[in-house]
Amino acid sequence: MIWVFGDDRMQVWDLVSPLVCGLGVREPRLYMAESGAPVDATAPALLLDGEPLVLREHADDDASSTTDFRLSIVEEILATEKDYCQTLKTVSDLYEKPLRKLLSMEKEDYKSFFDWVEPICSLSKMVIIKLTVAIDEWETYETKVATIFSKLLWTKYEEYQNLYLDTTLPLLKEKESSDEDFVALCQLRQGAAKYSLAALLELPRHVRHTCELHEQGMAPGAGPTAQTIPRLGRVMPGGSTALDAHQIPLQGGRLTHNPPPPHARSL
Repeated sequence: MIWVFGDDRMQVWDLVSPLVCGLGVREPRLYMAESGAPVDATAPALLLDGEPLVLREHADDDASSTTDFRLSIVEEILATEKDYCQTLKTVSDLYEKPLRKLLSMEKEDYKSFFDWVEPICSLSKMVIIKLTVAIDEWETYETKVATIFSKLLWTKYEEYQNLYLDTTLPLLKEKESSDEDFVALCQLRQGAAKYSLAALLELPRHVRHTCELHEQGMAPGAGPTAQTIPRLGRVMPGGSTALDAHQIPLQGGRLTHNPPPPHARSL
């Protein structure tokens, strides 16, 4: 067990950087242990308020030795889809459940904010499963993934786009301007998390899928082009990463961790 002490001027990163350096974690990512929400490393450390955190190391992008450009692209899409889905699901623990207790929240308000979560997450899980199967059974000149991004998927995202613009966004602005309890609870729940409720509600609108790639760039046997590479995967506020399973619980000013695997130690 390691105890970390700081003062009011410190940021989250100031607290965890000694541990990160000691473990030799080159590309660290921080998450709330209970909700899985990404942490804003520049947030004031006081916002942790005893909240357990998880430290993970960015997956090694060079781990795959494949020379198949299409396979590399699909692997990257799968990694970002997993990250996107995990981030979407954090809206439940961070905001949905706590706001149930807010007296100023009408039933219809609650539905407008959160009824989309399960359908969108289910679609994302379906994409993850199908991409995983495609990668496991990959045939360089035969496997096609465009059909994974079906008309149903895009229809659901269009429905959310309309719901967001017509109902959710106006309601959010109204609550932010007139409901002090709503604003205070959302700020309290966000704490040191990276995404506010507003950012999570907008996240599905940033979707960019492989079916937006030029057909030539994703055709069997073709490599990525300068036009297709920037449009891969999801476009998420703050970026997205694929992560490995190296985790270290962090309790506010107290760090509790198991010995890291050999590759994570300083040499």
